[in-house]
Amino acid sequence: MEKGLNEIVGHMGDDGIRNSDAGKEYFTFLVDGHEYGVDILRIQEIRGWNGVRQLPQLPSYIKGVIDLRGDVVPIIDLRERFGMVAIPYNGLTVVVVMRVMTTRGDQVMGVVVDAVSDVHVIDPAELKKAPEMSDEVGAGYIQNIATVNDKMVVLLDIDELLGNLPNHVPKQQGQGADEAPHGEIDGSDISDAALDMDCLEESFNALAPQGAELVASFYHELFKRYPEVQRLFSDTSIEEQEKKLLAMLKLIVENIRRPEKLAVELSQLGERHQAYGALPVHYDAVEEVLLLTLKKFAGGLWSDKVRRTWMSALMKIKSVMIGAYQTALPLEQVALLESSFAALTPQADQMVARFYSRLFEVHPEVKPMFAESDLVEQQKKLVAALQLVIGNLRNPDTLQNALRGLGKKHQGYGAEAAHFDAVAAVMMEVLEEFAADLWSEPMATAWRDALGAVKSEMLEGYDE
Repeated sequence: MEKGLNEIVGHMGDDGIRNSDAGKEYFTFLVDGHEYGVDILRIQEIRGWNGVRQLPQLPSYIKGVIDLRGDVVPIIDLRERFGMVAIPYNGLTVVVVMRVMTTRGDQVMGVVVDAVSDVHVIDPAELKKAPEMSDEVGAGYIQNIATVNDKMVVLLDIDELLGNLPNHVPKQQGQGADEAPHGEIDGSDISDAALDMDCLEESFNALAPQGAELVASFYHELFKRYPEVQRLFSDTSIEEQEKKLLAMLKLIVENIRRPEKLAVELSQLGERHQAYGALPVHYDAVEEVLLLTLKKFAGGLWSDKVRRTWMSALMKIKSVMIGAYQTALPLEQVALLESSFAALTPQADQMVARFYSRLFEVHPEVKPMFAESDLVEQQKKLVAALQLVIGNLRNPDTLQNALRGLGKKHQGYGAEAAHFDAVAAVMMEVLEEFAADLWSEPMATAWRDALGAVKSEMLEGYDE
């Protein structure tokens, strides 16, 4: 669906798309089970969720900004904008990028929706006026209402809905607006234009004589502000880590004019960081503290231009390094699965015993599959299987091979697809029971997605 809609969006200049004898075309998407639409000519592209740069003092529905080919694009969660309950993001979360007329001119924005739906051609005669009251969105945001294939589609006035964002949302290039007030983040901070290579090199060379003191101060401040990060450095001396950071900064500056070489180096570094357990949020902490440290040591040399240059460089570095990560599931879910499993591990034996007891109670038809097995041994195998899955979430190739081999064994035992569904349902029930107050909707989503992925990979190991 996403590819097909992007192809339509990419050809919006065609006469057949721009003008239709049957009516006007609307791109539609789903939010909380309801279908909403906007003029297809406003749609620029459809993207998956890949994180954002968070900004301070913004409403919760503005999740942050992304750098989209040089444009600073605010990302708005439509559920929260409508006043609905937020849901966790995952690999299926969709961002619709569109053009909006704001109080500060034409601006590109992204909206997070539950799913894309369709493209409908709607005859103007079929459009109905918005009611005086609306149960969710508010009449001011509704342009019209139409019935398509016996379903109601709410057509949004996207300018009214999104055109009045707070003044400290970053401005995009070319708008001719004044620079953001002191302490706020201007849109050029993360644009390509902000990366002044001469400025980066000159400022680094000026700071190089203080390099050892600078990186020592950086780690001291990092651990003070974010003590949870310190565990990532438990297997290395801080003196060695300081040398590595200084070497990395030199590598970046020396190769900033050779992006292909730098991208390879940073990708390899990102893979190593993933193996150490580094998460995207850790990069945000590093970026924040490193900018503060650079400012402290630069003194009077620290100008707005230098600040923007380093901020842009660090964002691009973070993007490349995180882009090299490989995980079986989104990183946020991986971290949640690892932490929740660690919390449950002391109860692992009781938990798997309860699992089998409950499985045979709810699904007695599966019990014959274990007739020749020692149930105590089977419980140990299940604990080992869980450890295998959680321990290799950051090594998807290893996990895939292991699960497909395990799937082939299960096929020999007579396990069918329906049995995996039964196991997943009971496992979710038991996990919630033992997690107790730790259980949350994001945790449930992470485990549900993980068990679904395990089922898919194990079934891939089945012989035809």
